[in-house]
Amino acid sequence: SGAVLAKYAPAPPFPTVTLRDAFAVETEEGTAQAIFVAQLSTPADHDLQLTYSAVAGTAIPALDYLDASGAISIPAHAVSVSIPVTILSDETVEMAEYFYLNLGGDDNVYFADSQGRALILDRSSKPVYLPMVQR
Repeated sequence: SGAVLAKYAPAPPFPTVTLRDAFAVETEEGTAQAIFVAQLSTPADHDLQLTYSAVAGTAIPALDYLDASGAISIPAHAVSVSIPVTILSDETVEMAEYFYLNLGGDDNVYFADSQGRALILDRSSKPVYLPMVQR
């Protein structure tokens, strides 16, 4: 007679977080928003707490964007959360600029990409045309 061995499936891995890049076009007056999206590979069964902080690139905090840092929660069973960063307008005609947003926090996630890049286009920039790809 053969023994039956019970096989146990391993617990599912933690969800993976990917921070998507963002872009914004400076407005003539006022502000615009660069919206980063933190996306989970699978929903979690509990809230996940993440921290974020902006890091200068060629864009300068308080001149090109409002410095951003804080905490954000991805609610249980959700798959993404948006993180807006305020873009400031100025009168200077300039090349495109960028800054970064870094994610950290919860021990119950893996970070596939914990850094996003925001591209700020000057309102006087010429339009960029991208080819359409059909699948």
